[in-house]
Amino acid sequence: MIDVGERLKELMEARGLNMHSLAKRSGLSWNTIKNFYSRKSIPTVTTISMLCDGLGITLAQFFDVDGDNVHLTAEQQHVINRWDALTDREKEIIDGMMDIALNSRKQSEN
Repeated sequence: MIDVGERLKELMEARGLNMHSLAKRSGLSWNTIKNFYSRKSIPTVTTISMLCDGLGITLAQFFDVDGDNVHLTAEQQHVINRWDALTDREKEIIDGMMDIALNSRKQSEN
């Protein structure tokens, strides 16, 4: 069985997040996260999903402690880490820019 508190610590450290920033990103209270972090309570799947949203990962990635199922290149991880640091508005802008780039390439291929 996965130690949610340890996994949460690991993922937060990897992304340079503290409990306050994860609370803001996930929509959970700081105290709720602190309780998981200190193993005082066990989160529901819904709550873990909210934590994953705040961490910018999937549920599969949360539970993949050995790294067997999710394989990212260093470049992909770098992009994800930078994406996680963006605001929602900045993500919308970048997403729109990617759409433009992909559509432009598609049109030039035709």
